[in-house]
Order: sequence, then C-alpha cells, then structure tokens
Amino acid sequence: MLVAAVIGISRAQTSLDQEEAFGWASQNGGTKGGKGGPVDTVASLSTLNAGLKAAGSHIFYLNGSFTGDVVLGSDKTLIGFPGSSIKGSIIGKGVKNVIIRNLTVSLPPCGTNYDSCKAGADAVHFEGSSNVWADHLDVSDGQDGNFDITHVCDYFTISWVKFYYTYPNPHNRSNLFGSDDSLAPDIGHYKTTFQYNWWWKGIGSRMPRTRYGDVHIVNNLTTSTEADYCITVGGYARVLIEDNVFIGVKDPIVLDPGGTGLERNNLYQNTTGSKTATSGAFTPPYTLTITPVAQVESKVRAGAGATLKWSTTGLRLDDGSVQASPKALGSYLSITPPSAGRITVSLYGAAGRLLATHSMVALAPGPVRLLLDPSETTGALIYRASQGEKVFARGAFIPTPR
Repeated sequence: MLVAAVIGISRAQTSLDQEEAFGWASQNGGTKGGKGGPVDTVASLSTLNAGLKAAGSHIFYLNGSFTGDVVLGSDKTLIGFPGSSIKGSIIGKGVKNVIIRNLTVSLPPCGTNYDSCKAGADAVHFEGSSNVWADHLDVSDGQDGNFDITHVCDYFTISWVKFYYTYPNPHNRSNLFGSDDSLAPDIGHYKTTFQYNWWWKGIGSRMPRTRYGDVHIVNNLTTSTEADYCITVGGYARVLIEDNVFIGVKDPIVLDPGGTGLERNNLYQNTTGSKTATSGAFTPPYTLTITPVAQVESKVRAGAGATLKWSTTGLRLDDGSVQASPKALGSYLSITPPSAGRITVSLYGAAGRLLATHSMVALAPGPVRLLLDPSETTGALIYRASQGEKVFARGAFIPTPR
C-alpha cells in the first residue's frame, strides 16, 4: 500500500482506467494495464517509481510536473491529470501489459552536435516489451528519438500521440522500430498499430522507421515540412499504410530492400518524392474502425496530444466509496464529532491534492461549523474529519463563495 495514496479520484477517471487497448495491443491476450488493481494519485517521482517497481496490477494518476525518468513495471496504467508532464524519459525494459495516457513527455536540448544527440536518451523507450498501449501523449524533443522500441518488442498500439521538436536537434528522428538490419531474433516481431497520431513539426525522419514486423499505419497526419522522408519500410517489415494524410512533406513513403508495403486511400497534399508501395502487406487479425481520409486531418488536429479531459461530477473517497453527486453547500462545512475535543479537518481538491488542514475544538457534542476561506470555495472539494486516530466523517461537496 502506498503511503502517498491520496483521497480524491473523480469517478469519470475510472472509465479511462477501465478502457482496454485496440489494434495490435488487443492481441496476445490483450492490454489491460493495471485494471483490477488499486488506484492511486501520485505527485512525486520517487513515489511513482516505487509503485511501478512493485509487483501486481496498479493504476496511477499523475498529478503535476515530474522531473526525471519514469521506469515502468508490468501490469501498470499511467494516466495524467490535465496539464501533467514528465520532464525526462519513460523507460520500459522487459515489461508487459502497460498503458500510458494523457501525459506530456519531453527532454532537455542535447546541443548542436549530431553524435552527442544520437548518444542521448529517447523521450519514450521500450526494449524487450510487449502489449503496450500509448495514447493521447505529447512527445517532444527526444535526444536520440521521440519514441523508439528495440530488441524484440511486440503488440504495441500508439494512438492520438503528437510528436514534434521545439528546437533544431541535429538528430531529430522521431520513431525507430528495430535498431539494426542484422538482428535475426527481431524477425517477426514489432507488431504495431499507429492510429490518429500527428507528426507535427521539427522532425527530420522516422515517422515511423520500421523493421521486421507487421505494422499498420492508419488515419495519421504528417505535416513536418523539415523532414527528409516520412515512413520507411525497412527489411523484413510488412507495412499497411491506409487513409493517412501527408501535407507539404518530401518522400512520404520509402521502401528499403527487403521490406514490403501496401499504400491505399492516402491523401497527399503538396508532397514530393516517393509515395508508392504496392508490394503487399498483411491482413490485420483485429477489427478496427477506420475514419474516411477526408475527415482525418481535422480529427487528428483536434484530438492528438494530451487532450483528455474529465469532470468532477462524482468523487471517490479514501474508503473506496463514490459520492456520485457532491452537494452544493454555502461557505461553511457542518460536521458532527462523536464527542467533545479537538478535531482535524483536511480538505482536498478533486484531483486529490491537499489544499488545507484545519484544527478546531468542539466544546460539546453536536454540529461544528468550519468556515471556508475564499481560496477554498472553487470547485468540488473532498473532506476528511478525524478525532485523534479515528476518522469520523468523510465526503464531497461543492462550496458556494460567500
């Protein structure tokens, strides 16, 4: 049990952490992440990494800005509260059944030297891992790459991710799948679905660069005019490229020797260079809803990135119960302690962050009123009242400013 577990998780969030992956990540037993395990909100990197290291299923809501590397464990779900970010890498080595959603991930600049940047870190990096769903992320300024998977990875779905660079990195390669042309153990792996992603700006190549596996690239948007090329179909890869939009880019599709690809129903606007792939691909073993290509650009521009939102119409309390409809109260909270004596009332925001702790003395049994400060009268609040070691009241309410 995490000591840093906090009080409030909105009920709307529980629908996000119950969702399961589609595409290739739905195969091989599926990708459920931490579904079925405890749910905690964390606000520090050390607490998060300790929880990720522990065995068993677990769902983590990340609240705030985290500086440093996040090291994943198996059977985990990470979901960012709106505006939450990781200024470091997300790293998964030998993990299985992982879901990452609604986070902004970036690295500091690596300078202007090509070799120094190439030797740097990826913003997101997986090795020897399977059944991973990365969804609704902003991923930028990877030093070596933005999102690379290497060393026999499989069953990935990457959806609604916005990739970009904010400065002129000399190694501005976005997505490498398979690190070398001569790694025999990799053959037949790297089964990956890309849907609703946006390669936005500042990227020079690898959108993505595939090797070895069956890769489905569908309903994505590519607008990085700085690119030398976009998709590369590498050796042993079989790539199905359908209903994507390419705008103002060079060489949308490049086939390397030994790779096979099939492109169909793609939209090319003001592009130049290679865009032909007719040597064949594969038939996906899963069912996927495909958006007509004419609707892809507007849909991806509106939705890609860490754009998930939710309300606080229902709040989960620390005992696991859910108060579905917090009541609207005035500018005070009325509670009734079991006896006279000192009581402590802690107030939390809907995101689970501690806002204030109040201490008062009840001179006699009966209701006690806690007058709220104006700063505490915005949005839904969660409270927990205790007397000594005993919690005697908990709940959620919506205060009305006085």
